[in-house]
Amino acid sequence: MGDPIFRPEHYTQWLIEPFTFIFLNQLPFAEGNVVKYICRWRKKDGLQDLKKARRIIDMMIEMEENKADYIAKKTCL
Repeated sequence: MGDPIFRPEHYTQWLIEPFTFIFLNQLPFAEGNVVKYICRWRKKDGLQDLKKARRIIDMMIEMEENKADYIAKKTCL
């Protein structure tokens, strides 16, 4: 069983925790969150985690498709 703070059980199945992977690969915030939710969905919040990952991916797509508009207006979703 994992330590709830330092090694949560929903991450013990991996050789390295998602945080370590995200940190070492210097992933941006949104991409890191997608990795986190995809890695833990089976052991933590199930479908809710998949929906969170999908929501972030949808937001990333929206922002990439409309990047010029967001930069010009200095606003986000």
